[in-house]
Amino acid sequence: MPDIIYLKLHQHLPQSSQLIEDCARLYCEIWKEPPWCEDFWQEGGIIYTISQVLTVPKAQVLLAIVETEVVGFSWGYATDKYELQKIAGHDGFDELADEHSIFYISELGVARDYRQHQVGEQLTTRLLASAKNNGANLSLLRTDVQALPARKLYLKVGFEELPVIDGKHSTRTYWAKKLS
Repeated sequence: MPDIIYLKLHQHLPQSSQLIEDCARLYCEIWKEPPWCEDFWQEGGIIYTISQVLTVPKAQVLLAIVETEVVGFSWGYATDKYELQKIAGHDGFDELADEHSIFYISELGVARDYRQHQVGEQLTTRLLASAKNNGANLSLLRTDVQALPARKLYLKVGFEELPVIDGKHSTRTYWAKKLS
């Protein structure tokens, strides 16, 4: 079982820049796969994104590491209705955001050789626990309707699919989980 580290807590360590680079490389590999088929991601852009996430209050970046290899990642942050409007491309979450303190899980990825070994589940449950400890009472995420392993994982950890389609990507739906 891989070690899960909270990068936010370790960002001052010298090895964290190598970990971020390794995470960015894995990110680019994963999103090339179906159903995403996104071959436009560049490591430098992902490194920048991670560094920006690390500056957001109550944000968390988690990495699953086996020996020195990054085999999985997840990150998210506390958000409000205005940020959700940007993410979703519509204002369908305004009421939900007015009623809840929301933590948005932005990313989850696991290296092919480590799938079906509960790495994604560990990352997700630890991220949710951290979000709850930081005051969130609802978590949101989106995934593609064809991302069957991800959808199965989200159901397993207690998310429910919402009847909300992403305004930018018509094959992606939103999921919610109360953090009570």
